[in-house]
Amino acid sequence: SNTNKRKILKALRFYKQHGFLDKPITVIAETDEKGNHNKLIVVDGLSRYICSRWLKLDILPVAYEDINTYCNKKNI
Repeated sequence: SNTNKRKILKALRFYKQHGFLDKPITVIAETDEKGNHNKLIVVDGLSRYICSRWLKLDILPVAYEDINTYCNKKNI
């Protein structure tokens, strides 16, 4: 889905009021042919991720999801 500025600003306001993000971002760990994790793909919470980049946060809450579980939820 497209992330709009309104959602990013909402996440920013929440962080400034509470000192943390309201929910973790959800990622899938992409693996190479040997099974090594080589990057993370954000599948939910992109506005929170962008907000965290604006704030230059070093640490943010992340929920890892298995690719098969994600595909089953989305009927892919």
